[in-house]
Amino acid sequence: MQTGTSHGGVVLPDGSIAKVQLDLDALKALSQAARKKYGLGGAVQHGASTLPPEGVLEIPRVRSGRDPPGD
Repeated sequence: MQTGTSHGGVVLPDGSIAKVQLDLDALKALSQAARKKYGLGGAVQHGASTLPPEGVLEIPRVRSGRDPPGD
């Protein structure tokens, strides 16, 4: 699914890459619906290669619907 990412990122006029506006709530809702209604494993984030490390680390938690141990 595409929730705000793009391959290669969005290049700003100064040549820098814009911060990604990732919609983790949409990813979570679609993953839950995929599991409950269709028996699938969950949604896949399109363009995740352009995410900052902290964004990438959020995807498994959101897709699973569970917080990591210790949280």
